[in-house]
Amino acid sequence: MWEYETENSSWWSAIKLQNTLQDSLQRILRNIKHLGRYYPIFLGLTAYWYDVKCLEYKRSWLSHLVMLLSNLTGTVLTNFILAGYIELFGKVPYVNPVMKWVSYVSPISRSVLGAFTVGHILLHDQAIVQLKMLLLAAERKCLERLKYACPALEKRFKYLYWLKTFLLLYMYLTTYVLGLCILPGNMGIMKFVLAFLYGNFLSQWSFVFFEYFELLWKLCSLLYQIEEGLSDVIRRVKLENNEPQACSTMSWLLMRHSELCGLLLKFEQNFKWQLFVSRLSNMASYSITTYFVFVFNKTIYDSMIFVGVAFLSYLLLTLDSFLIDYICDVTAQSFDDLELALKDFNGIYREWKIFDQLCEEFSLHICHRKLYLKLAGALNLDRKSWFYMMSNLLMYSIVLIQTHLSTSLKR
Repeated sequence: MWEYETENSSWWSAIKLQNTLQDSLQRILRNIKHLGRYYPIFLGLTAYWYDVKCLEYKRSWLSHLVMLLSNLTGTVLTNFILAGYIELFGKVPYVNPVMKWVSYVSPISRSVLGAFTVGHILLHDQAIVQLKMLLLAAERKCLERLKYACPALEKRFKYLYWLKTFLLLYMYLTTYVLGLCILPGNMGIMKFVLAFLYGNFLSQWSFVFFEYFELLWKLCSLLYQIEEGLSDVIRRVKLENNEPQACSTMSWLLMRHSELCGLLLKFEQNFKWQLFVSRLSNMASYSITTYFVFVFNKTIYDSMIFVGVAFLSYLLLTLDSFLIDYICDVTAQSFDDLELALKDFNGIYREWKIFDQLCEEFSLHICHRKLYLKLAGALNLDRKSWFYMMSNLLMYSIVLIQTHLSTSLKR
């Protein structure tokens, strides 16, 4: 009897311990999720956080102050470190003037990119948050009426999202570790804080890229939901022969598509210069790094780890640009798919004058929006031109390497 009670009590103790551990784990996950909403503020990316209860973005004077302090401290610290690097490199003897010039260009381009990103955040933070709220409102409207989804497209986007997340973490952690290596002093809390500010300042552009990718992904999904809704209208017209309902659905789809096109144009207006400066600065900087790892592999950069990181960073940066351009291509393709879907209405119930007029308006709307967005640049991010520019920069690096090697051999 005593053994039975002992076994029973130990069993209940194990159950209580398991429940306690589960509750503790859930509490920890909730706290991490709660802190995750405020983490972008400490990174200096925004002054807003998303309130789950009110379903809106909020800002306070404290969050705005934290964002300003993070960006200001990171800017001053990074410029101080890069200025020291330029001064140190200038003291290296027997340096080719071209090499000395490009050695100045690389840190200056990184500093300019960081300052431009900070300016982008300060100027466009409120506008981007408003766009997020408008996108959430459009998403709710589409979910209320459209029950369609494209599983293949969503699956493809999900894989791209996780790949983009990996690239973001790589860029951020690489810059953070680089800050730990180049900052003076022993390992301590202060050095980790300074490395965090340094890495945060130099990698903010990658977070802006990620935000643009995420917003464009959501908007592209809604555009394809509208395309699926239009295809469903075709099926219903052939089966039910109900003109008023078809006209109502077609008019609603036209309104939603026009709203999404307006959001796409605003996205381009808020992000296009940041995308251009980020790509141009990073391509130039990594091309110069490629040049350095060949020329200074036995003097300044004597570690093969640096060589590997430099080439890997260049390849991953190219992949990152490819992902964003791919999303832009898919978004542009949605307009072509809508045009093909509208062609299926040709010759169907010509006696439905109102419905036929709505189809013509929808077709003209797509042609006009497509042309307008291309002229504005929203659908104009052609990855071929970017790859051409990147290959040219890499070619210039190789030419500089060959020039340096031939000069060294003559000496």
